[in-house]
Amino acid sequence: MTTFKDTIYGDLTGQTYKKDIDLSGFGLESLEFAPKKILGNFFIGFNELTTLKYCPEYIGGNFSCQKSKQLLSLEYAPKECFFFFCDNNRHITNQLEQICMYQIRATKYITDEGTFKFGDIQEQFNKYRLKKLVKSKGFRTLLGI
Repeated sequence: MTTFKDTIYGDLTGQTYKKDIDLSGFGLESLEFAPKKILGNFFIGFNELTTLKYCPEYIGGNFSCQKSKQLLSLEYAPKECFFFFCDNNRHITNQLEQICMYQIRATKYITDEGTFKFGDIQEQFNKYRLKKLVKSKGFRTLLGI
């Protein structure tokens, strides 16, 4: 299995990486050993990933998982990036719903369901965030539920 550690970047587990990482078409099957945070762009499209588990939580630039023919979900995608590209992933359905459900915040999104800005989905995004808060035990206690 080809993991992030098998690339020229090596094991960056838990680190902040300050430059771009482009592993498009590298044959990656796992993002294990990827950094926690990337200040530049992170391109991992055209790979053999089935999951985004171990993906950096924050990306200062653009994130692309385009044309990852085995990718099944947007779960574990970065929580924040500039532009989010996830089009041409045949196994990922309801991309907009997944973006809101997994709280993926970006300035602009390119999906199979269209191109949109955060402002276009903010209301739906906030509904999912509120649902998560209400489900958490601490928030229920706070509300007296």
